[in-house]
Amino acid sequence: QSKLEQPFAFSQGWVRVRSATIVEIHTDAGLIGWGEAFTQGLESPQIAASTIEYSLKPLVLGENPKNVEAYGTACNEHYFSDASTVNAKKTVTKARAL
Repeated sequence: QSKLEQPFAFSQGWVRVRSATIVEIHTDAGLIGWGEAFTQGLESPQIAASTIEYSLKPLVLGENPKNVEAYGTACNEHYFSDASTVNAKKTVTKARAL
């Protein structure tokens, strides 16, 4: 987390810090991918980290890391209605595409 020099407000309240979750994915073949998920407004980075760990990780384990489209479809069929989980999904998708 990083304190903002200039806090700002929006409909949910004041934002005084910005947060991001950095993800590193390793495949069995030795490929490594990186992604980043930022959290919206007042959410903590632990929300994205937990979503990735407990909801997305089971969907990618043992799968072909280059088959990003199938991963996106699987995620959309199981999850995703709020900004945190959508950002977490994008993070894992980006990391897998590398």
